[in-house]
Amino acid sequence: MSIVQGEMGANMYFLKRDVILLSCTGVAGFSSLLYVALQSTSSINASIVNSTSPLVIVLLARIFLREKLSNLQYLGTIISFLGVIWVISQGNINVLMNFHFNNGDLLVIVAVLFWALYSLLIKTKGATLPKRATFLTTLLLAIVFLLPFCLWESRHYSFNIGDISVNMVLAIIYLSIFPTLISFICWNEGVIRVGPTISSNFLHLITVFAGLFAILIGEKYTTTHFLGALLILGGVLIVSNPKFSQKR
Repeated sequence: MSIVQGEMGANMYFLKRDVILLSCTGVAGFSSLLYVALQSTSSINASIVNSTSPLVIVLLARIFLREKLSNLQYLGTIISFLGVIWVISQGNINVLMNFHFNNGDLLVIVAVLFWALYSLLIKTKGATLPKRATFLTTLLLAIVFLLPFCLWESRHYSFNIGDISVNMVLAIIYLSIFPTLISFICWNEGVIRVGPTISSNFLHLITVFAGLFAILIGEKYTTTHFLGALLILGGVLIVSNPKFSQKR
């Protein structure tokens, strides 16, 4: 709390609209909606819908921030997106043909919109807010925002604390440290430095890393994964290469 008071000072940034919006859309909104959505939709559906996140960010950044990419960079975004779809569908067009929306998918769409708005806010407001204090405050506000839902869930769904296993505890610790703390810090800094348009395309690398980590738990890395990874990496390299940047 001393960090918050020291960096925020008399202006009380943590009560400002921008910080509240950052907490609602990113820390509280995106992650929570995605986890809830996975309770009522398949992982394939969620992955397909969530993979549109970079495209949504590029579109909103173009509309609201006037960020531009060259035609080649737009092509790179599409190439990496196709790489993700290729991996998710295992190269089988029938997987895409059998795709049907359900309530969980709608929640993923809302989560994607929240993440896009969060990224735009980080770009426009992040550089003017104290980083450590703002991040800490967004975490604290997220706890406040999610507490009513936590209490509601505890009243409507029975849960025995004795059912918590060691693996579950380790999973919670991992989710708390890496996807919540470290990834948010790195993402925020990246968006501030290069903007949401270029940063968003790196989200497609999640599919590549997921495939590589799957090898560690004994899953088979197929030709489909390899070809998809090539498309994703190729698209990311095109978008991030300054030689292809739109001249301003």
